[in-house]
Amino acid sequence: MDGYEHWDAALCLWIIFLAVTTGVCLIKTHLEETVGETATIHLEIAELDKADQVRITHTRESEKKKLIVQYCSRTDREDCNAVETAGVLLQVKEGALILLNVSSKDSGLYEVTVIRRNNTSEIQQTTLVVNKRVSSRSEPPQIPISKPPQSISKPPNSSERQRTSQKLMLKQPKKPLLSPDMKLLTSLCFLRPSIFKKK
Repeated sequence: MDGYEHWDAALCLWIIFLAVTTGVCLIKTHLEETVGETATIHLEIAELDKADQVRITHTRESEKKKLIVQYCSRTDREDCNAVETAGVLLQVKEGALILLNVSSKDSGLYEVTVIRRNNTSEIQQTTLVVNKRVSSRSEPPQIPISKPPQSISKPPNSSERQRTSQKLMLKQPKKPLLSPDMKLLTSLCFLRPSIFKKK
């Protein structure tokens, strides 16, 4: 066994020793969400509400790690100050980290570190990928349909009204003054006036 193999074996044993003595458990998850939706990261850590401290960091690609949430079981602790970020909710009892109205800037690695009795006990790393919204159907471009202009008629003046009333009078059929029976009776009276004379 040469020097390098001996060093690799010693390093592996040291890492195993640290993991066993500190009791650190590492959980890795992956989540995809769409722009504008709510992303819920389920924390697979038992009894999260009994933790002394919960720290959540967000690391975007090629950027530094940023603390976005810190939960402290006791407010009187000097070594733990509560940290909150708008649009980020940590629900300790439910074991969930909720990100509201996600956008592409919310993509990245979320690391939840749980501290119990001043020792890190669990770490959960969740990679969040926020995808662009894809329209379910492609709608053809709408072509505006123009309506033909409507002609607006101006009100007729007084001379036009007179002409219109005269046309109506001319178009109306002339009613006979006497009915056919009356005409017959009248003609008889004129032709033979002696019929109506008393005898």
